[in-house]
Amino acid sequence: EHTFPGYIRLMAELGIDLADESMMTVAYDFTSKFDSEWPADHPEKMDFYDTLAAIEYARGHHETSLEWHLKSIAIKEKHIAATDLSLIKSYDDLAQVYQAHGNQEQAIHFYKKAADRLRELGDNADSSLCI
Repeated sequence: EHTFPGYIRLMAELGIDLADESMMTVAYDFTSKFDSEWPADHPEKMDFYDTLAAIEYARGHHETSLEWHLKSIAIKEKHIAATDLSLIKSYDDLAQVYQAHGNQEQAIHFYKKAADRLRELGDNADSSLCI
C-alpha cells in the first residue's frame, strides 16, 4: 500500500515558510498526483488534502484551499475521533480560510466548532493548538 511521502509534506511546509513558489509548485504537483491512487474517502488522503489546502492558502487561492480543506474534513469526520487534534486543527484552518475569503458567518461557525472540541478534551488538549 502507498503512503504519503513525508518529504513532500516537508517540501510544501518549507515552500510555504520561505514563500518559495517553485517549491510549493513541485509539492502541489506531486501531491495532487496522489489523488487518483486511492478511493475518494481513503484515510491517507486527509494528509495530502491538508497539504494541498495549505499550499493554496499560502498562494492566496482561498477558494481552492477551501475545497481541499472540505475534502480533508469529510474524510476525518468519517475516520477519526471528533476530538482528534488533526480534525480540530482542520476546523481552525477552515475558519481562517473562510475569514480570509470574507465569509465571517462560516468562519465563526468553524472557530466555535474547533473551540467546542477543545473544550471536550479539557486537560488533555494540546496547548500548542491555540484558537
